[in-house]
Amino acid sequence: MTDMTVALGQTFIDPYKAYKQHRLDNADQQQGSVGGAVGSATMASGKGLGRLYGAMAKGALVDLPLALTEGLRNAPRLYGAEADDYGRAKDWKSGMVVGGKVSAGTCACELHLRRSADIFKISR
Repeated sequence: MTDMTVALGQTFIDPYKAYKQHRLDNADQQQGSVGGAVGSATMASGKGLGRLYGAMAKGALVDLPLALTEGLRNAPRLYGAEADDYGRAKDWKSGMVVGGKVSAGTCACELHLRRSADIFKISR
């Protein structure tokens, strides 16, 4: 969310700064010409929009699924059970370890469900 907010602010602030900087740099030259200043403001605005769209794509493709995953991981707490903590992934090695623990935990959960179904004669 903060990436998108910063990018949105830069879309409007950076063109103003670029316009002012261009006008200051060329103050001694042709006084009436603003074409170069408008061009640099337009370029800064385009770069800001590019950052905004990049932040929106990152939010939709990375941040939202990650938040959904974290929320669903804590779902057992809604019915009083303890959520599993597999640790944090800091690099690719720890990511592989955490992924293995999650896979093993999922298999153990499936095995537990099968045993419960057998004990209580629940048909799936």
